[in-house]
Amino acid sequence: MRTAGFEVNFRFNIFSGRLTQLLCLFILGMQLGRQRLFYNEGRHLQIWHSLLVTSALGVISLINPDFGELDFWLKPIYNLIILLMIVSAIVSAWYAFEGVRRVLHHLCIFGRMSLTNYLLQSIIGCFIFCGYGLACYHHLGVTYAVMVGCGMVVFQYLFARYWFASHSRGPLESLWRKLTWIESRFRRRALIDEIDDTHIRNARVRL
Repeated sequence: MRTAGFEVNFRFNIFSGRLTQLLCLFILGMQLGRQRLFYNEGRHLQIWHSLLVTSALGVISLINPDFGELDFWLKPIYNLIILLMIVSAIVSAWYAFEGVRRVLHHLCIFGRMSLTNYLLQSIIGCFIFCGYGLACYHHLGVTYAVMVGCGMVVFQYLFARYWFASHSRGPLESLWRKLTWIESRFRRRALIDEIDDTHIRNARVRL
């Protein structure tokens, strides 16, 4: 019975599409960063302002939505609209207010190791709350659970500052980068070998 909560949660994440949604959101954020849409260049800021207005109107018009039989399909889209509103509001506030930049600047360190922080938070949270760990869900109410969550964020912030004092990337980010460059290294090595063989054949011809 102690692992029932984990099994139910795991099944929910699989069959509800939560895992694929998270992966797509990570990829979407990475692509937006590569396109430099978070920088105030060209019409980028106008795009974020338009997204903020459009998404806010969508959220307001669909407060407490009841999609009926289509709820399973349309509710994630509504959640995505809420996410767009939050992100566009943060980006707009970043460039509009100096105080917002000062506060959020301290959180930028989280973004540099977002994959590590996400998985680390899951591991710590499962160990503290789930039945196969400390099973604190039996003893902690909402208030104390929120306090534990805040403590986890503080711990991750301190860990990130310690880690980036001697590293340029997070631990899992470094591993991800190495894995994605493995094929490129093999291709580069094959290209070098091919060039060397060509030079050797040309040298033999000249001789």
